Formats: sequence, C-alpha cells, structure tokens
Amino acid sequence: MSSNITPAVLNDEQAAEYLGITKYWLRNNRRSPAAPPHLKIGGRVRYRVESLDAWISQQEVKY
Repeated sequence: MSSNITPAVLNDEQAAEYLGITKYWLRNNRRSPAAPPHLKIGGRVRYRVESLDAWISQQEVKY
C-alpha cells in the first residue's frame, strides 16, 4: 500500500537531498548558525520543508 501523504518534516538524508548537500554537512554543522534550523521529535532530528526553503532564501548573495 503506497501513501500519497507528503511528510511535514524530513530526516537528515531527505533534507540533505532536498538542499543538494551531504547529510554529513548537516550533522557536522547542526549547531552552527550557518546551518538550517531543525526540530527534535522523539529525540530525532527533523527539518521542516518551510524552514529549509527560508534558509535557502537567506543564502542568496547579492552584489
């Protein structure tokens, strides 16, 4: 049985794929202000898609 439900949050691997970076970068930089914000749900790290989109927008460089 397959589900058409879109997840509200992503794990490290899914978030890294979404952002086009490695899951290791996310894990190693999680506490850095340079990293996207994350949640802890049941002791596991998760990322909201909306937060990832906002973080991407903040990475734009304008000269």
